[in-house]
Amino acid sequence: MPSHGCQTCRARKVRCDQRPGCCKNCERLGLPCNRQSSLWSDNALVHDNPATLLESVAGVKRKRTFRSCRPCRSIKTRCSGDRPSCSRCKQKTLQCQYEDSAEPLWMQQMNISSKRQSEQDKPDNILNLARPEQIESQPKQNLVSSEQLHERALELHDSQTPISPDPVFDQDSWLWATSIPCQSQIRLLVENYFSSIHPLRCFGFLHKPSFMRKLDNEEDVNKEEDSLLLIVCALGALIYAARDKNSVHSPHQSRAAGKKWACRAKQQILGHLDKIHVENLMAAVLLHDYDLRMGNWSSAFMLSGLIARMTQALQINLEHSMDILCEDPSLSASASTKESRRRLMWCCYITDSLVGSGVDQLTLTREVDIKIQLPCNERNFLLQTPCITEALEKGQVLPFVDVQRILHNPSENMGIRAAYIRHIAVRRRVLKYIKHLSTAMMPWLPDSEFALLDADCKSWLSALPESLQFTPNALYIRKETSQVGALCALHLMYHQTMCDLYRIGTPALYKLRGAFHFPAEQSGFLSHVQDQLFEHATALARIISEAHSRGAHGLADSWIPTIAYDSCRIMLYYATQLVDPNAYNKHSIMCETIKLVRGNIEALKYMRRLYTVADLLSAAAESMLEQVETLSASAAL
Repeated sequence: MPSHGCQTCRARKVRCDQRPGCCKNCERLGLPCNRQSSLWSDNALVHDNPATLLESVAGVKRKRTFRSCRPCRSIKTRCSGDRPSCSRCKQKTLQCQYEDSAEPLWMQQMNISSKRQSEQDKPDNILNLARPEQIESQPKQNLVSSEQLHERALELHDSQTPISPDPVFDQDSWLWATSIPCQSQIRLLVENYFSSIHPLRCFGFLHKPSFMRKLDNEEDVNKEEDSLLLIVCALGALIYAARDKNSVHSPHQSRAAGKKWACRAKQQILGHLDKIHVENLMAAVLLHDYDLRMGNWSSAFMLSGLIARMTQALQINLEHSMDILCEDPSLSASASTKESRRRLMWCCYITDSLVGSGVDQLTLTREVDIKIQLPCNERNFLLQTPCITEALEKGQVLPFVDVQRILHNPSENMGIRAAYIRHIAVRRRVLKYIKHLSTAMMPWLPDSEFALLDADCKSWLSALPESLQFTPNALYIRKETSQVGALCALHLMYHQTMCDLYRIGTPALYKLRGAFHFPAEQSGFLSHVQDQLFEHATALARIISEAHSRGAHGLADSWIPTIAYDSCRIMLYYATQLVDPNAYNKHSIMCETIKLVRGNIEALKYMRRLYTVADLLSAAAESMLEQVETLSASAAL
C-alpha cells in the first residue's frame, strides 16, 4: 500500500499523521512538509524548497541548528548556529569552527528525493516515474538524530575519525528522544519493564492485562502527561538499552535512555501534589527506584517521605473491604484492583525499610499499622482470582476472615513476593540490632538478640518451598516466568542480611558503634562468626555471577551494585586480615577470593549501564584487588 506520509517524516523514519496543510511533526519542529501524493491539496506544500529550515507554522522565523560549532560541542552547550561565528564564540572571542557538512543525513536524503521528484516531473522523464511503494522499498542510509551525532562527534573529535552512522545506533536513537515514542515502541518498552522490573521485590503492583488494554484503548490520548506510563517507559528503556553486553553505547549513553521521560514524570508528580491517587503513588514509587539507579540520592530520599505520606492519605494500609473473595456484587472493586493496592502498600513498606536501615527516626511505616494480607502468587493476580493469603506473621490470617470458609491453605496462594516481604521484616530487626549494639546482650549467649535473629534468618530460608530455593532446577523454572532476577534478588537479600548480622565479628571493617569485646574464651565463637561472614560473602558472589550471566534481566534490582561491592570488601578483608598466614589453605582461599572478586568486578562493570553508582564501585573494587594482588606478589618473592 503506498505511503502518503510527507517526505520529511519518511526521510526521518518517523510516523506521519498525514494532516492536511502540515503534519504535526513538521509543525512542531518547523520543518518543510512536502508530499508527493496527489491526494493532498496544494496547501500541503508549505515550503517550496526542502532545504529551507525557517518559518514556523505561526509565521515566526526561527533557525534550526544541525551541527553545533566545535567550541560549543566541546563543552556540551547549546550553539546558536550563526555563521560564520555563533553568538557564544562572538561573546567569548573564540575561533568558531564548523564541520564541513552542515546537513544531517535525513536532510541530504530529502534533498536527493526532491531532485528526483523534480526530474520525474519533466515530460521527457514521464516513463521513468516510479510508484510510491517502489520508492519506499529502495535501500536508504541509516539515520541518526542530530543530538546523537553531536555526542558521537565529541567522542571521535580527538582522533579526527570521520563520523559514520552505525546501524544499531540509528535503530535505538528514539530511546534518547524528548517525546515519548510511537505506540509500537511504547509496547516494546512496557514489555521490557514487565519482564525485568515488575517481578522484583513487590514492584508487581500493575496488572499487566489491564495496563496493556488501557494502553491500546487510549492510543489517541496524550501520553506525555501520563506520569505512570512515562516512568514505566523510562525504566523499560534503561533495561532495553543495556540488553546487549557488546552494545556500541557507552554506559553513560545507556543510562541516559528514557531520562527525559523520567524527568517529565517527576515534573508531573511534583507539580500535582494536590492530586493524591493510586496511580500517582505508583509513579512515585517507580520514580524513587529510578532516582536510585541514577544516583540521585537526595531526590530519592525526599520521594521516600512523599511515598510514606501518600500511603497514609490513601489508607492503602487497610483492606479495601472485608469482602476479600469479592462475593458482594454491590462492591465495584475487582480482585485485581484489591490485589494491586495490597502490592503497592507492601512495596512502600519495602521502600521505607530500605531507606530507614534500622534507624527509628528514618522509618515512617510501622508494621503494626499494616492490616492487609500478603500478596498472592502471580497466577492468581493475572487471572483475577480472589484468594486468601496469610498476614505478615507466619500462619496467621486477617482477624475478620472466617477460617471455616477457607478451602485451601492460605500459604499455597502466596509466592516469591510474600517470601521477600517476610524476609524484609526480619531484616528490619537485624539492622535495628546492629544500630543498638551498646544495649544488646553478649552475642555468644544462647538467648541473646544475635542468637534469636540468626535462628529467624535460617528458619526463613528453610521454610522456602523447593521452587524458591536457589537451585539449577528453580532457576530454569523461574526463567520461564521471567522471575530469574527476582529469585536472585531474593537470595542476595538473604545472604546480605546474614552479612549484616555477622559483621559484629569484624568491627574494624564496618566501624561499628558499641562493638563487642570478645574475650579469649570466646575466640572460637569469634572465628565462627568471621567464617560465616566470609561464606555468605562468597555466596553473594556466586549468585551475582549467575545473575550476570542473565544480563540486564538478572541484574535489574537497584540494590545489587552495593551488594557486589560489599561482597568484595568482606572477601578481601577476610583473606588478607583474618586468615592465619600459616594456615594450610591460605593459598586456596586467596585464589578463590581473587576469582570471585574479579567476577563481581565484571558484573559491576556491566552494571554501569544500569546504575550510576556502579562506576565508582567498580573502580574502588578494582583498586582494592590490585592492592591485594601486589601484596600477594611481594609476599611470594
